[in-house]
Amino acid sequence: MGYTIPSGDYSLPPLQVNVGAELGKSFGAGLAAYGARRDKERKEAAQLLKDQDATKNTIAIAQAEALREFGSDLQAKGVPQILIEQYQARASEKGRLAMQAQLDMNFGQDMTDEQRMQNATIVADVKNYTTSTLTQMGAFASDLDVVNDTDYVVYGDDTNGEQFANTLGLNAFKGSMISPDAIINGNLTGEGNINDVGSTVSIPINSPYWDTQKSAGGTTVMDQVKKGLNADHRRIKQEEIGGKQYYTFTTDVKLNNYESAGGVDLVQKKLATLESDKTLQSIRAMDETGAWSKAYVDQNDITTSNLQVDENGVPTGYKITKSYNVVGVNEIIGSKPYQDEIKAEYDAVFNSNATPPVSRFVQQNYLRRIGSSLDMNSEEWKKARPEDRRDAVMSDITLKLWENYFPPSKNKEGDGASQEQMILGKDTPIEILNQVKSMVNPLTSQNYKEGDTIYLIKNQKTIQDDGDSTEDPPKIDTYAAFLKLSNADLIKELKTVGLSVANRGRFGVRENNDVDEIFVQEGDDTTRRKAITPAVFRAILAKASSTERNK
Repeated sequence: MGYTIPSGDYSLPPLQVNVGAELGKSFGAGLAAYGARRDKERKEAAQLLKDQDATKNTIAIAQAEALREFGSDLQAKGVPQILIEQYQARASEKGRLAMQAQLDMNFGQDMTDEQRMQNATIVADVKNYTTSTLTQMGAFASDLDVVNDTDYVVYGDDTNGEQFANTLGLNAFKGSMISPDAIINGNLTGEGNINDVGSTVSIPINSPYWDTQKSAGGTTVMDQVKKGLNADHRRIKQEEIGGKQYYTFTTDVKLNNYESAGGVDLVQKKLATLESDKTLQSIRAMDETGAWSKAYVDQNDITTSNLQVDENGVPTGYKITKSYNVVGVNEIIGSKPYQDEIKAEYDAVFNSNATPPVSRFVQQNYLRRIGSSLDMNSEEWKKARPEDRRDAVMSDITLKLWENYFPPSKNKEGDGASQEQMILGKDTPIEILNQVKSMVNPLTSQNYKEGDTIYLIKNQKTIQDDGDSTEDPPKIDTYAAFLKLSNADLIKELKTVGLSVANRGRFGVRENNDVDEIFVQEGDDTTRRKAITPAVFRAILAKASSTERNK
């Protein structure tokens, strides 16, 4: 086989190599040199691909490990698994784009500085996204932890289903069994570095679930749901699913807001209300033992004495003596220290300049917990003057603060000390009327009259009637009568009237597993009760009796 050398003017595009001239110089040596150069180029190209693949593998492994560790971090923070999985899907896509950007930066030969800056931003974006997501989801998960905690309140209007919808939505991410027949969906979406969390909870209209739900106001949750169907929040709708009618509740949360100072926090801690004893002690209206300050107690005793009769009107042979002292409750409420305390409480909760600011739904919850009927979402509230709102709230704060003192008259009978309020009228003992009508009512700046309310400390003693009304009754203690009773009669008496023992608390009876047990309540918190045995109660009575006799 032979070769024909082309003419000298022959050239081969696109490199414009003069083949004739080149091969004509030295065919063998030229071809060998050319082959060596091409082999070197091929090896360099192969190495470049190998380097690229190695870099890609390194990046991919690092990304996978970071994704795994981040998933573990999210789990440790209590983030629901469904959100972790959806986050990892989003992060994987961002990682793919970052990998390509990194490869272009490492191996691209013709990239401009601007292009390199853009690629660097893409790479950094993945780290920023994971870091911010950890913060956001961590804050969100902390809300999920306390959504059903009674010390916290969920965001939303509690009259039109908004708060209820958010409560359902947050529980959906917890995996809570809201109702066996509920359809629950949750997802993580968003554009760029924005994370949006959404959930839908659909419950059949005829579900037994609705019969078990009550709101704080006593209305059924169904009433709120029906009102929410037409509310502006658009969180509730009625729809057909699989030929069946459902109420569907939607919750949408922009997680990015959880990072910002002014962002939405769907679950917030409730505000404490004023503690009655501590408040009154702070303004020196009451001492640390619970006794009213002498400055607010009229020291002129009002005494009544009557023979005791049974249910048939037959004298029992005993005489009941009651001693009253008027407590200046109206004077306390009208005092500057008291008013300053209540105004400070109002400002801490409702002043728009409060630090930190209090959200509207926490304020509304505060009103609910002081027993107020005020509704911050009502037109009445919105149209009211600021000073009228303040006065209305302060009035409700006062009513809440005093609700454990001075129950209505005749609320408690039996020997011992008690407090009561009495409306002056025809049934008021004449001894009381005669004395208080000479006293000034601080609310009216006029003397007390029929129809006014007075507040009294009452001490009642029952003694055997010896027929000599001219002699002072013998001194007896408050607690001796209880000590004489059998355990059964003791429990029966406590169940009927209860008993307060100075410096020890209020004693009563409650049923526990069909058994009556004696309990002691310290302070005005009815939820803090401790069971005691009859023997322990008798020991307390004996000590209190001894103290009483030796006064």
